[in-house]
Amino acid sequence: MAVNSATYGESTGVERLIGDIVVSRSFTSTTIPSITQIEAELDGAAASLNVALQVAGYSVPVSTGDPIARRWLQRVNETGAAAKLLGSMPMTAFAANADDAGSNRMEMYQKEFTDALKR
Repeated sequence: MAVNSATYGESTGVERLIGDIVVSRSFTSTTIPSITQIEAELDGAAASLNVALQVAGYSVPVSTGDPIARRWLQRVNETGAAAKLLGSMPMTAFAANADDAGSNRMEMYQKEFTDALKR
């Protein structure tokens, strides 16, 4: 599986954020989470971004002709996927109504992603 055409992030970006949760720092078909799970979470986070953009009146997916917006969307897409993946790991707890950046990486990435959806 690969990410779909409306997805901004890349698995390598998620690896930069949370690759330390696997020994090799590289996600494969046999790691937990697997590369397939990484790509599915990237697609899911991108879908949330695209819905928010569409509701705000923008055409989606955002054109590759706007490199600044695409880079920002890539970063937000990757942090959203990282937050979901970290939240699925038993070592992470989630405080759904945290007002600050949170007490762990998952909460920090989730806040960044959620804040981006509110823009």
